[in-house]
Amino acid sequence: VDDFLMTINQRREQLRVKGQASANGHDLFYLREKNEKTDISQIKSTDIISFIGESHPFKKVLSKGNVNIKSSRESYSDKSLNEVKLKEFTLINTPAALKLLTLPSLSGISNLIENEDGISFLNGEVIYIEEPDSFTDIEMFGVSDSIGLVMEGSINRKEKTLSFDGEISPIHL
Repeated sequence: VDDFLMTINQRREQLRVKGQASANGHDLFYLREKNEKTDISQIKSTDIISFIGESHPFKKVLSKGNVNIKSSRESYSDKSLNEVKLKEFTLINTPAALKLLTLPSLSGISNLIENEDGISFLNGEVIYIEEPDSFTDIEMFGVSDSIGLVMEGSINRKEKTLSFDGEISPIHL
């Protein structure tokens, strides 16, 4: 990481942490504001993959992507509302059948010719509630010129189960 800068200001229950960095031509911005009632964190990056370690879960699903992550909760609560907004990202480790649906489009053909590992999307969003043992009320979508995905569901971390319903539409316009 190059040009790393972090400032921390705290007065009693008021906390403000602000950070920024650059790496490989990409930028990262971090902000956390906490008081006696709320705790809000935000991360923005032009390519989040440039700033995370090899074992981070994002590395298992994304190969690139602009990201804006916002997490909010009541102070000292284990329950948070999380919003992840993605732009120009590539979803990797996708089933072959899903990749086949992208072939009729220009980006699908381009990904095939360039031997891309995944499916490129223009925009995507995931909103969910996180608690220690679960992710609930998950709503997500992804859109490109080749495919559209809309899903909702939940993940039980304790029981290691997930439940999702959704739709996949090829040649999404």
